[in-house]
Amino acid sequence: MRRNLYLAMKNRFFLIVLLVFSVLCVDAEIRPLSNHLYVSLGGEYVALRDNQRIARPYLGGGGEFGFGYELQYNRFLFDVGLAASFEHATSKVSDTTIVYNALDTEGDSFKYSHLYRKNTYGFDALNLNVPVLFGSRIGDSFYFLAGARVSANLYGYSSSRALLTTTGKYDKYIGDFATMPNHEFVTDKPVYDGRPVNFNVNVAVGGEIGLYLNQFTDETGFDVPKHNVQLRLSVFAYYGLLDIHPKAGGLKTLGNMFEYSGGGEKELIYSLNSVYLSDPASDAKISNITAGIRFTVLFRLPEPKECVMCYD
Repeated sequence: MRRNLYLAMKNRFFLIVLLVFSVLCVDAEIRPLSNHLYVSLGGEYVALRDNQRIARPYLGGGGEFGFGYELQYNRFLFDVGLAASFEHATSKVSDTTIVYNALDTEGDSFKYSHLYRKNTYGFDALNLNVPVLFGSRIGDSFYFLAGARVSANLYGYSSSRALLTTTGKYDKYIGDFATMPNHEFVTDKPVYDGRPVNFNVNVAVGGEIGLYLNQFTDETGFDVPKHNVQLRLSVFAYYGLLDIHPKAGGLKTLGNMFEYSGGGEKELIYSLNSVYLSDPASDAKISNITAGIRFTVLFRLPEPKECVMCYD
């Protein structure tokens, strides 16, 4: 029975491949080779993921502007370009409570509890991308491209935000001490940190699928007008394969995620380190996912015309 199921699935797979091939080849009139330069503009959703699930993706967005070269021959497409993209990704960590053994200004010991809420971490990146894509037209209206994209980080910045509530519990008193700012017991105190970072070089796989907004002309004669400008609208997606773990000052980690210093006669200073620059994420692989919509304008390059009537 398992063998019959395997053969049935195998036959279905080859049937799907044959169907796709038939769609690509239908109405495949011969078109000459043509060269195109293009410019593109797009908007995208951005998410950062780590393989240890230390943080979860939240909101993200960005935009890109690119230009490049595309070769078209029959239905075959080859595309190589250069694009600059600005991306803003955010991640969140669940509410976290940390309890410290501390001394007050009178030397009495107590349990100092820190509750961090709404822990949000933002990452800004300006990248230079080089896509290399192969694809095909499907009919006269649709097309697809697939391949790889190499990205180099030109600028990066990491920001961290949270709301801090602190309470104290003494053995010799009943109940918790809270909402006493003069004793450093605060409620929803904003805590912030930000610093420049660098992201590693990334290689992503993906592509785009879309449609031509202007129809092709069957190029059956020398007197038939050719489309010198093509307009395309597409959706695209890329998944990063490499670890782009950010670094600050050349360091991969900068200590604990939540810290404080001071106390007693010294001023209390609260520190909120970025989630992916903290010790818990030291061995985590950070990958990015982008998906969006793109508008492309292609300009056909001039080509030498064939001689119709030639004279010596």
